Amino acid sequence: HRFPDLVQGIIVENTFLSISAMVDRIFSFISFLKYFILRIKWDSDNKIKTLVHPILFISGDSDELVPPFHMKQLYDLAKVSIYRDFYSVSGGTHN
Repeated sequence: HRFPDLVQGIIVENTFLSISAMVDRIFSFISFLKYFILRIKWDSDNKIKTLVHPILFISGDSDELVPPFHMKQLYDLAKVSIYRDFYSVSGGTHN
């Protein structure tokens, strides 16, 4: 967002929707507290909606940390991108 003219394209790999969504996934037992304790958002789900650059989404279909549906939702949210593509790595894990 700071220097859009310097960016030619974006590669998004095994990325989560937001920190809040990851708390729901990993620490569901405290998710009711997240609005009181989270200071960072890392809200990729909101930021991706405004990106016009070409975006390549690479997702491991066996990611044990970030659920692959987070990547699919990010892809779906990137509607204003001039080009977007989704590549699923069969058997791919988080690292």
